[in-house]
Amino acid sequence: MIFDDSLTGYLSFLEDPSIPAAKGLPAAQRLYQILLAPVEPFLPARVNRLIVVPDGILFRLPFESLVLPGTKAGTPEYVHDRFAVSYAPSASSLDPVGTQQEDRYSKDALAFGVSNYPKPPRLDGGSAPLSPAAVLDDIYERQGFAVESLPHVKGELADLKKRLAPGRIDAYQDRGATETVLKALDLKAYRLIHLACHAFSDDSYPLRSALLMSPEVDDREDGYLQVSEMYDLRTNADLVVLSACQTGRGAIIMNEGNLGLPRVFFYMGAKSVLSTLWPVHDDSCALFMKFFYDAYFRGDGKAEALRAAKKAMRGTKFAHPYFWASFTLTGRF
Repeated sequence: MIFDDSLTGYLSFLEDPSIPAAKGLPAAQRLYQILLAPVEPFLPARVNRLIVVPDGILFRLPFESLVLPGTKAGTPEYVHDRFAVSYAPSASSLDPVGTQQEDRYSKDALAFGVSNYPKPPRLDGGSAPLSPAAVLDDIYERQGFAVESLPHVKGELADLKKRLAPGRIDAYQDRGATETVLKALDLKAYRLIHLACHAFSDDSYPLRSALLMSPEVDDREDGYLQVSEMYDLRTNADLVVLSACQTGRGAIIMNEGNLGLPRVFFYMGAKSVLSTLWPVHDDSCALFMKFFYDAYFRGDGKAEALRAAKKAMRGTKFAHPYFWASFTLTGRF
């Protein structure tokens, strides 16, 4: 009962930046005592990385945001101050040491971003034929999926393009970032795939969860890259970055784990996925990605780069865990 109350309260705190950060510390410390303190005596002193295989609702808990006991509100010591944390969907999914092979890529990165979305028309029950896109717009809107502009996506893609040599990155933005274009690309060619767009998680029907692309000109596609369609795509990417709302969250089914977008990208062939557990602000997300890529392109490992970005965010106006704890890395670190 104490665990359930602490977990529920802490998850609610994480998703609400209006709650002062200090109010979340007691629950964060209690959860640390319950979940991590029992294994601490078994960790060698030199260990600086944790791989978490969650179960049930723990898929929605960012373990690195838990707080070590004895720290004060003004200077909390988070788990990520001590460890670089990543996640695995199951113990069997972990690569044994020495089995990872170096892949060859013809391109360093694919950047795909949508900053402007037109407001979808509401269905009024008229007799005019409806496009598949209009039907899906209505389904998602009725489930509370709000589509707003993401103005900082342009800067996010521009920052990524500046980091790579011309010809080593393919970038598609707004009108060029359509479902048709993405499906036509050879996704195995890219070491890094960065997708900056809206995402919708449908817990009642996971196969309908989707990434929202730019609207099509001729209705060849509906603009929603749904999970059911993603299973037909293949990639070899070392890292897929889902810079979108709530991309790591999905339905949780007994003995199946989390059916969110990261799991789909693993099926497609990705080695690791950086995603979010709850909706993130466009401006804070762009800054987080800058910090992450600062570390990533200087040679830090993926988990270490994520750790560096979270620590950097704590020194800005986005210090509340809401702004940085949402980002988690699943797969190879």
